[in-house]
Amino acid sequence: MSPLMFLLMVNIFFLIVGMIMDALPLMTIFMPVFMPIAVSLGIDPIHFGVLVVVNLSIGLCTPPVGGLLFVVQKISGVPIDRMVKQVIPFVGAMIVVLMIVTYIPQVTLFLPNLIFGGV
Repeated sequence: MSPLMFLLMVNIFFLIVGMIMDALPLMTIFMPVFMPIAVSLGIDPIHFGVLVVVNLSIGLCTPPVGGLLFVVQKISGVPIDRMVKQVIPFVGAMIVVLMIVTYIPQVTLFLPNLIFGGV
């Protein structure tokens, strides 16, 4: 399997499962499974970690569960159905950012490489 195909499959998996479950249990359950596979395919662990966090952040903002939507709904008092319609463009922008982070690893690795010298 190519690294790009693996990253695409991980993105789809974490986006779907991130819509249903919270981020911390997902990372606790699936990172020990996916991280060794990613490292064996030559994917940088920092890049993979950022990728998973971005995926799960998107999942927390999308229905059907969307835990962050319920927090914002409680604070603002705006009905959830109206809020979901307003969130759709932002979720689209977050998916574009996810694709940039996924397929251009220099975006996430620039600062660590600058500080630690490419360790």
